[in-house]
Amino acid sequence: LICTFALFAALLIPNLCVAFLVSVAFALLSVILRTQWTKCDVMVRVADNYFGEENRYEGECPDSPFYILRINTPLIFLNCEAVREAIRAQAVAVKR
Repeated sequence: LICTFALFAALLIPNLCVAFLVSVAFALLSVILRTQWTKCDVMVRVADNYFGEENRYEGECPDSPFYILRINTPLIFLNCEAVREAIRAQAVAVKR
């Protein structure tokens, strides 16, 4: 996606320096947005020593007494509330 945007910026903006700056700004913006909106995956035991995503192995995984919540971005001040909500949602799901 970033490479495609850089290619279109270079084609549509005649000044190459401005196109480069637009591409770098877009890349930085996409990294910032991906860091702020984190994605949390629930890991369940698939085999004796293998854990996989719950949504990937929905019907095949045995019941496990615990869940692992994998956070795909660094835990920083900007995304701590989203991670806290994901933990609360999993706690409610485990209580059921």
